[in-house]
Amino acid sequence: MSGPDVFELTDSLPSREWFLLEASAGTGKTYSLTALVARYVAEEGLRAEELLMVTFTRAAAAEMKQEVREQLLRALNAVNASTSEKLDPWLANLRDCSIEELTMRRGRLETAISNIDSATISTIHGFFQQALGDLGIRSGDAKTPAPAEIDAAVAQKVVRDVLVNRFAANANALDQTASKDPTAIEKAVANVLKATSSNLAAELAPIPDDSPAGQWSSIIYELRKAIKDERVNQGVVAFDDLIVDLVDKLYDPILGEEIIRVLRSRYRLVLIDEFQDTDTFQWRLFSKVFDLTGVPDEFLALIAVGDPKQAIYRFRGADIDAYLKAAADPSMSKRQMTTNYRSDRPLIDALNAWLTGLTFGDPDIAYIPVTTPDMHAGARLTGGGESLQFRFLANPSGENADPVRAAIAIDVADHIQKLLKDGAIALEPGANETSRPVKLDDICILVRGHNDAEPLVEELRKRHIPAVRSRIGSVLESEAIDQLRLLLSAMANPADIRRVRAIQLTWFGPNPVVNLPTTAGAVTVQDHIELLQTKCREWANELEQRGLVGWYQVLRLDDQVISEISSDFEAERRLTDLEHVIELLNGQLGGRRAPVSAVLRALDELQETMNNEAEAQKRRIDTDRDVIQITTMHSSKGLEYPIVLIPFPKGITSSSVSVYEDNGVRYVDAAPSIGWANDQLDQAERKRRDKIEAEGDELRLLYVAATRAQHQLVIWWGKAPRDSSHKGPLARVLFGSTEDLEQETKVDDDTSRDTLTKLAKRLGPDVSFVELTKWTDDRQWEAPAPTGAAVLSAEPFPDHDIERDGWYRWSYSSLSKGVRSTNEGNARGGTDETPGGSELGIEDDPQTFTGPLLGMQASADFGTFVHELFEVIDLTSPDVDAEVRKVIKTSGRAASFDANPEELAKGLVLAIDTPLDAAADSPTLRSIGSQRLNELDFHFPLADGNSPVTPNALFELAASHDDDQFSDYFKALAAGNRMSAMAGLMTGSIDAVIRLGDASNGTYGVIDYKTNRLHTPGDVAPVSAYGYESMKHAMEHGDYPLQILVYNVALHRMLQLRLAGYDIDRHIGETNYLFVRGMIGPDTAVIDGHRNGVF
Repeated sequence: MSGPDVFELTDSLPSREWFLLEASAGTGKTYSLTALVARYVAEEGLRAEELLMVTFTRAAAAEMKQEVREQLLRALNAVNASTSEKLDPWLANLRDCSIEELTMRRGRLETAISNIDSATISTIHGFFQQALGDLGIRSGDAKTPAPAEIDAAVAQKVVRDVLVNRFAANANALDQTASKDPTAIEKAVANVLKATSSNLAAELAPIPDDSPAGQWSSIIYELRKAIKDERVNQGVVAFDDLIVDLVDKLYDPILGEEIIRVLRSRYRLVLIDEFQDTDTFQWRLFSKVFDLTGVPDEFLALIAVGDPKQAIYRFRGADIDAYLKAAADPSMSKRQMTTNYRSDRPLIDALNAWLTGLTFGDPDIAYIPVTTPDMHAGARLTGGGESLQFRFLANPSGENADPVRAAIAIDVADHIQKLLKDGAIALEPGANETSRPVKLDDICILVRGHNDAEPLVEELRKRHIPAVRSRIGSVLESEAIDQLRLLLSAMANPADIRRVRAIQLTWFGPNPVVNLPTTAGAVTVQDHIELLQTKCREWANELEQRGLVGWYQVLRLDDQVISEISSDFEAERRLTDLEHVIELLNGQLGGRRAPVSAVLRALDELQETMNNEAEAQKRRIDTDRDVIQITTMHSSKGLEYPIVLIPFPKGITSSSVSVYEDNGVRYVDAAPSIGWANDQLDQAERKRRDKIEAEGDELRLLYVAATRAQHQLVIWWGKAPRDSSHKGPLARVLFGSTEDLEQETKVDDDTSRDTLTKLAKRLGPDVSFVELTKWTDDRQWEAPAPTGAAVLSAEPFPDHDIERDGWYRWSYSSLSKGVRSTNEGNARGGTDETPGGSELGIEDDPQTFTGPLLGMQASADFGTFVHELFEVIDLTSPDVDAEVRKVIKTSGRAASFDANPEELAKGLVLAIDTPLDAAADSPTLRSIGSQRLNELDFHFPLADGNSPVTPNALFELAASHDDDQFSDYFKALAAGNRMSAMAGLMTGSIDAVIRLGDASNGTYGVIDYKTNRLHTPGDVAPVSAYGYESMKHAMEHGDYPLQILVYNVALHRMLQLRLAGYDIDRHIGETNYLFVRGMIGPDTAVIDGHRNGVF
């Protein structure tokens, strides 16, 4: 090895050993772990199916699989390269072998790339599920059902049923509780259940008996069994059941040996990611199955990678002691990764000087100094101050933390403004420019909890600086819950005037002052209420008939509702939260239709089961615009940001249920409200041990937050007289002891000032200490003064509030026409011709046409009909011709367009078999088959009122590409459009999206079916009218180039979210507008490189 403790990718591969990599933040653990896989494949002949990689989230597993594939490709390219120059050292070493060995390595890598899907790269639960499924068949067990969390409402019902039975049998059950209130007892029981569910390897204390505390243990055991039995009755398995069941089978005297034999024979290389988040159950399984004394000779290694300093999920059951015990095992070889590839050297030097010598909850969890590569030797941020800054607020007035938080929020906004005005980030060598200005999305503010985000959002909002809260808190605590409850309450009781009147104060009801007519014949307030009552009845009926999701779509199409929702600065936040709540509520209902009263009950049950840490409930990001991110420290783990701001020092949050360790065994206090004692371990001692563990977790969380920045980290400190920030991790790191977590941190202004001043001097020139002398906001931020002469302009006051801010529901047609008369809906086909019935005149003699579709009716209705046929035709059918005839017959509508069904079928089949490009072997709709997604409806956000975008700017940008065939079209569009701005939602529906090639490397393209009649009635050769120039004219006349632009933006945004490794240049393919009347099969004419009917 290159050093006693340091890991290098060029070291010898671990062989028949357990190997622990301690990867400090930013040291490239994913890159290193996947590079090791590529080396094992090339050098040791590891096959893809012999690889087991486990991590802790689906997103991480998907990223890991993609990275393994890319490392294998890098290794193959290195092996095939003509020289080792410019290769990473580990890749260059792959070439350092004989010609025969090089040939073998090439073959191994090629095979592994082809078979990568046979590797097991999964979450820990996914691996256990797969293992149970396979081993269940081998051992004769029933097939393991797919894992699913039991419905929270069902679990709640089980708790209530058990408690009712207990109290019915004994009115004094669970005696000596702090409260006799049934709701309080139910909540206390639920808290203990949650703690036991999060700590699978922990035992309950005390043991069940007739004592008051023992009765609590007894009922918790009973509830756990009852809930699991209910899961079995429903045919589902919770994720944690998988772990317990597999470990139980592993230690079964009959099945255990067979399970171990099968798993050992299957996997030669085992890699465990995020090992610091493991628990005793998980490590018991891996350590027993892959015990080095029993693995086959061909076994390669068990490699675990993790960072104990980033073990922050104690509340979810992660057990740092399990990691430390595994690390201390004599069988475990250990190395450290100490090169930081994330941050600038000045920032790393400052962090090293600050944190070296500190521990994070245990003497064996110490800060490890890291280095940086030469490419990060300098500070890449200029104009924003030092790389590490401590900003101190002294002498705040008031007894609580509010003045401190308000003052810090002001200073945070000041610093952001300075960064946006003066800041610049150096670009990598070789770029066209040497630097770029700091952007909004370069900045991330990290907070401890969701309440901390509010003063920051409010202050930034005052200054018109856009910011978004990402994954902060539960959506069930958002305003959307109360708004929806008021609406549903009125819908359930439309005769109750008070409930109906309340709608006027919600997002869903019109403001009567703004919206009541004021001209002659105006309705009265009573009339207005009656209209709302009618609307409530209609919505209630829609809800019961369509179901929750269908009703919500009706609600979103209501112009007045969209206007009210969108009238606020945070319109996107409102819509995001509302849609999220509807999604959760629909899940609570099981997707079933239900009356309003049942939906209200489900909403109450959903809120009762709220869990701030539940992934499904975390608030979602409400925009993909360039904005400042505000997220929690927990959510930031694994991420990096150019600039990180940590504004609020926080105290530690106490837990209602103690989780602690005693004599090497982990316990959950099943009776936290009763002062029971066992072997000198009384309630105070249990709480003390729990608090010390929690203190360590908070210290590690601070480390995670402090190591996210690439260029700058800014930390604020300020303490009000009676807040608890002095008990938090920042106070302990700055002013107290991280070794003795029982020692209370003493903090006052003079001590804080002196300590921070000395700290900044000790840490070097790239660290600053700033004392904030002004902590009340007596300033108003002023926007830059406009330049040039002021021009007064005015336009008619709009009917809808939404239009005053440019907020609107747009489509491509509203953009092209420059009108905003009504909010747009989704137009599904049928826009190819003018509305109305048939335009076929007596002069249109079908005998003159050489294509079956040429003589058919030209109308918008016929266009819609053809679109509907294409939507349902199954192109994977073994007999597509018969399938087309069947679909036409089933529709029963051909006769209404005077269309002969056989001729219509023949024409559609010819269109399906027409090549989509000039080459004869080009794909056809038939050959594309199942690689087609029909009718892709989309809604995506446009700019908000703070960053307005004009249609002219969009058109001019599109016209700037002179080599584009539609540049003149967009220039004309820009010249004739007078709209000032656009914001809101873009909506539409793409006829079809096709994929050519496989999922990761294929191209995706838009398909649009057009039934436009381009020929002149009576043409001798009408098919010739569907050549390139005729189609181009029709495209421009129908504003289809703009439609292409909008549709491809929608496709681009979808692929960004859905496709791993998405690259716009590689994955976005051609758009095809199919003028089906001119598509007459494989023999369709190709003129000057363009096939008729295909644009």
